[in-house]
Amino acid sequence: MQTHSLNFWPLALFLTPCHVLCKRCGARGSGAAGRSRLLHCNAVNEFGVPSAHEGTSGVGWGVGILPYMEQNNIYQLFNPLLPLTDAANKPFLRSQIQGCKCPSDPQPNFFAIVEEGGGAALAELPSANYIGCFGPESLDDCGLSPGNLPVMADGTCKGGCTFYHNSSVRIAWITDGTSNTFMVGERKTRADLDWHTSWPGMIAEGEEAFQRVCGSADHVPNDPLHHFDDFSSVHTGGAQFCLGDGSVRFISENMDKGVYRGLATIQGGEVSGDF
Repeated sequence: MQTHSLNFWPLALFLTPCHVLCKRCGARGSGAAGRSRLLHCNAVNEFGVPSAHEGTSGVGWGVGILPYMEQNNIYQLFNPLLPLTDAANKPFLRSQIQGCKCPSDPQPNFFAIVEEGGGAALAELPSANYIGCFGPESLDDCGLSPGNLPVMADGTCKGGCTFYHNSSVRIAWITDGTSNTFMVGERKTRADLDWHTSWPGMIAEGEEAFQRVCGSADHVPNDPLHHFDDFSSVHTGGAQFCLGDGSVRFISENMDKGVYRGLATIQGGEVSGDF
């Protein structure tokens, strides 16, 4: 297998692996942990946080951290020169990673993603519960025509946080502070509404394709009016988030909406205070 050139590895150094979100632990403290976090920050500052999805394959950010989750055998199944839906990548898509699932969420092992608007199944994807933070903008607006925000003139859908199409965010760009910025959050499964999340990446032309790997902070967790693209959980009172400094926080569903949305930007200039 050929090695791809996408800069995924800095995020693997920087982020706590997915499964700690349900174990409520993170990279904190001084000594070795503090030095490790400094290395994380320096690495991401130089190379950038990988995009939510990019390239010909549509590969998502979760693929790059697989070797650092002791999942190198699954990582080696992926051919980045081919679309995720290519037959050669089918063994990769049939892989299960328990560390990317919340043990409390009753998700199926796999789900079928169909063509946008309904139609033929394009692929069967492994389930997950953790998604990159796109920003406070609605991911549904990524379907707008170029030049209508959040869609740029070149067709890229750009959110206000760390994960969006072809993004490469540096630590230096997170002027709101890494301890005040969401990186990854939790989303529950609703099979009756086809609310399924995955980790491999975006399937082009698929139903709500962006939303499978990214989340929006336009509603607080578990808001009664929330949409599929929002963060949510089966936990009482809120959902788990990993922040830019590697810490993991349980974010209350009763948090002020303005504060919550501010945590989903890297350069918004909001004052979050104690949350």
